Amino acid sequence: IPVNFVAAFWGTQAFGTNLLGEEENVQLDLQSYVDWFEWLKEARNQPGIILDDEVFFLREKFISGELAYLIDSTDSLPQLKEVIDETDMGVSPLPSGAAGPASPLASLDVIAFNRAAAPAKIQAGLRLAEFLTNASQQQKLVLEETGHIPVNRTVTIRPRLSEAGSAMAKQGATSIAIPLDYVDAFNQIRRVGDEAYLQALEGDSDSIEAAIYLFHEAGQSY
Repeated sequence: IPVNFVAAFWGTQAFGTNLLGEEENVQLDLQSYVDWFEWLKEARNQPGIILDDEVFFLREKFISGELAYLIDSTDSLPQLKEVIDETDMGVSPLPSGAAGPASPLASLDVIAFNRAAAPAKIQAGLRLAEFLTNASQQQKLVLEETGHIPVNRTVTIRPRLSEAGSAMAKQGATSIAIPLDYVDAFNQIRRVGDEAYLQALEGDSDSIEAAIYLFHEAGQSY
């Protein structure tokens, strides 16, 4: 299990936190982080479970056959398919928790428009964006198994067409994308979040102290 703020975020959602508030502002939930830190501490004492803040280390162990299960970004799927036979590897959604499904953070590819562009060019760009994100095109993208999940949440993939694509579409429906207006605030939270994970799992802080540190340094209320 990778244990930095971004890679492990899915677990806090399964314990009940909601990253985006009613006005789409970035927020955190203290108790969810305490519960998640405690769960990770218990998990690391179980045989066969490895926690590490470097997913590359865990990925290499998975490729070499030392790990049976890997939590990783879908971006790594093409690389894994190059070195592991398809019959030896499957893809599944992340496990749910007491409060509901896991919600990983989504990394987006975006279409940007230059403010100086002529209105006609912007309209042409918008039509292209609408085409690329329609259900049919999004389904084709997922079925190519390039590691992309659909941003169109109406997309579903039948397992008989692609088990991996079906799993990624299901996970994409619960993933969270950070609004562009809050990227700077999120990056600040991410920096202190990485340190909070280190304190909770490798330092002398207990789970409550590590969670309070995260909230205090990120400027969050609790």
